[in-house]
Amino acid sequence: MTAERFKEARTILGAVAAGDELLIVQGRDRRLAAELDEAMAEVCRPQRAEMGGLVGMLTAYFLNREGLTVGLLERGETCRESSWAGGGIISPLVPWQYPQAVSTLVRWSQRYYPGLADTLRAQTGIDVEWLQSGLLLLDVPLSRDIREWADRNRCALQAVAAAELPELEPAVGEEAAQSVLLPEVAQVRNPRLGAALRRSLSETGVRIHEHTEVTGFLASGDRIHGVATARGEFHAERVVVAGGAWSAPLLAMLDIGLPVTPVKGQMIQYRATPGLLRHIILYRNHYLIPRRDGLVLAGSTLEDTGYDKSTTAAARDELMQKASRLVPALGKCEVVRHWAGLRPGVSDGVPFIGPLFGSRTKAASRSETLGMITPTVIENTSDLRAVSDDIRQEFRKIPPMDIATLQDEGL
Repeated sequence: MTAERFKEARTILGAVAAGDELLIVQGRDRRLAAELDEAMAEVCRPQRAEMGGLVGMLTAYFLNREGLTVGLLERGETCRESSWAGGGIISPLVPWQYPQAVSTLVRWSQRYYPGLADTLRAQTGIDVEWLQSGLLLLDVPLSRDIREWADRNRCALQAVAAAELPELEPAVGEEAAQSVLLPEVAQVRNPRLGAALRRSLSETGVRIHEHTEVTGFLASGDRIHGVATARGEFHAERVVVAGGAWSAPLLAMLDIGLPVTPVKGQMIQYRATPGLLRHIILYRNHYLIPRRDGLVLAGSTLEDTGYDKSTTAAARDELMQKASRLVPALGKCEVVRHWAGLRPGVSDGVPFIGPLFGSRTKAASRSETLGMITPTVIENTSDLRAVSDDIRQEFRKIPPMDIATLQDEGL
């Protein structure tokens, strides 16, 4: 895709025109997204993911590579909120529960990530530890609906009987009559991915402005051409806003009400022996993620506490209890870290993705997709043609939010 096509881009979660620089404004957790152009708006609504700040830096990475001047504004420090705190699974935990458009985008991203990991390692020397560990869903029977989902998406899966589980995962203590294994699901280590992207951006001229909180938007007539911050004004031809859990207060500056609220998730990390677990394991809404070096992440809580990101002893105890019940050996392992992050929450679990306006004229419409930690990157017209038909059709199948609801919310 050419720089000229990128310059035609409108916004996702609020963007617009005037200047020569693309300015990406990050919320406190730096979840970023950008609608690249009119064609790609129908094809691939670039995403907020469960790992968003990473998506913002990836947006900057590819736009910069196409010749645009890109700046990043960060309220805190890059990749230190949800992008750092997430588990790094390149898939929804129960993928068949999401709209088909989500599955299409996730499959595309899963194919893209290995090459991205290799490129970043060659550029920066940082290994993001892409690892195809697979996802094992315990006590989940392989139903007809799951098989049909797998067939539609050409997704490998395997039914695991109770007698087969000890051989597949010897450390698991829970009994499960039937389970489902998705062997192609992979993971990355979010902090490493963030560090690699930051180094790449810094070395290729992208201006990163940390501790630069946006306090307002600059408008001329019906156009937005920059933002105001405590450190001065920043002018740009395009302004992209994707603040994840902080999107609602950011857009409130434009008198736009977005029904997105913060959801706190607490996680703990064990120091275990490498190879204790072979797969990402999900059991009754809790999961374990084994890293290559033996660290095991256990998560996660879902809490409505506003913007409070503090950890609690009660959550730690709950996570430890469930983890040691699932894998008894973890009861003898040291918990080396306990943290919390804030996800953007919406009523149906599928984030808002799409343009709110091309100028300051509001449009009542909704487009939906999910970016767990799955940046779907369209680099050129060949990529665009390769995915356009499937994804465009699937997006058209997603029911729009009721217009009256949007108007009630101020959109």
